[in-house]
Amino acid sequence: MRPRSSNGSTPGPDVHDGRGGRGRGTGIASTSGADHRLSVDQSTEVGCTATRRPAPDHKLVEERNGELEKAEKTRLLTPSLRLPAMTATSEEAIKQFSALMEQLEEPLKTTFQNVHQGNLRGTLVRFLKAREWSAPKAHKMLMDCLNWRVPNEIDSVLAKPILPSDLYRAIRDTLLVGLTGYSKQGQPVYAFGVGLSTFDKASVNYYVQSHIQMNEYRDRVVLPAASK
Repeated sequence: MRPRSSNGSTPGPDVHDGRGGRGRGTGIASTSGADHRLSVDQSTEVGCTATRRPAPDHKLVEERNGELEKAEKTRLLTPSLRLPAMTATSEEAIKQFSALMEQLEEPLKTTFQNVHQGNLRGTLVRFLKAREWSAPKAHKMLMDCLNWRVPNEIDSVLAKPILPSDLYRAIRDTLLVGLTGYSKQGQPVYAFGVGLSTFDKASVNYYVQSHIQMNEYRDRVVLPAASK
């Protein structure tokens, strides 16, 4: 049984994201684009006033950037690691999936708009990749997601802050994942404190709510702004 949030929501279905999570803390960062270099910018957070962090160790940042840049070059030079080009088969799958989604009615239609944020094709491709380019399976996966969002009021979750602020701060201090800044190309950088989150300052409901809010803020605010 999945835990429920303070507003009655439950964690969402298995949705393949591929764009990283929202986070802060230590660990390797991932971005929404090919450039994975770490940023030295200050972080911002959802649900409370932004706070400035101590300046990072620039030498360490440069070393990690060098390692990530080397790994990216290796990926580009290794045929098996290159992203597959769109084929006639994949284009047909996108066409089929798109036709299925055109049949949406309210309220699923509105919540789907909040999911794709104008990037319809990219969203369809994301779900198709998660289901090995099967349009029927990708459609079911996305419909499961939308049917979870509506009754759990995910579209309005950003308007429901965790209060008081001390409770929110305690949750963020023990849930080490979030936006740490931006790369030199303006791409958002997310960090994960793998194995360092303790989840011991509040009930599981608050941690679920906070995690959902971070994901929604990333998808509906950060990534659309970075794509302009």
